[in-house]
Amino acid sequence: MRHALKSVALLAAVAGLANAEVVYGKKGILATEKASFAVIGYTGSLVQGFRNADGQKLVQIGTGFQSIGAKVGTSDEIEVKWTEQALATGNFIDVIFRTRHGSDLVPFGSTTGGQAVAFWGWNVGKIDQINFQSWVTDYTLIKATWSYSTNGGTSFVPGGTHTSRLSSPWNGSDPGELLGSPYIGAGINAIQVRYQLHLIPTPGTAAAIGLGCLIAVRRRR
Repeated sequence: MRHALKSVALLAAVAGLANAEVVYGKKGILATEKASFAVIGYTGSLVQGFRNADGQKLVQIGTGFQSIGAKVGTSDEIEVKWTEQALATGNFIDVIFRTRHGSDLVPFGSTTGGQAVAFWGWNVGKIDQINFQSWVTDYTLIKATWSYSTNGGTSFVPGGTHTSRLSSPWNGSDPGELLGSPYIGAGINAIQVRYQLHLIPTPGTAAAIGLGCLIAVRRRR
């Protein structure tokens, strides 16, 4: 009798999941997904140029730091890595840009197109956006934040939020912020960008996840 009651309770939970709008604890990005990344310098009139020699470079998720080209005019390299965590508070995509040997990403005197760099920032997914698995229909953006580091990413200082610059549902791309004079020549050698999302499944996906849990419970008896 107790087993029957437990099964009824679990089935009720599955039915509730079928009507849920958000799935927690399940990654939404394929392990083979690639997206484009770049670091951008801007003049005072917002003419832009790449700080990394390879421009909009494709990098696969979860592969550690990958070079996106030499830092323009130097022998140092700019690198990127990005990951996804599926937590109870949502899915977190973390992107870190850094210089391989710890040099300033944008030192004093940096130029683009022969003009001084007045602002700089990042591009995520500009030409090849972050795509989610087919079971995800929407990706509600909860928050987008950025932080900076002067010790190569050992620790980060909160920089700000730029949620309002992005759409929700999120389209998997980010034009970045315009970081001005306080962040030029300041020894910043790493930037972390974090996106907190709620993944909304296709109809029936949540129920399927719940049914899988029910089957697993029954097998353990």
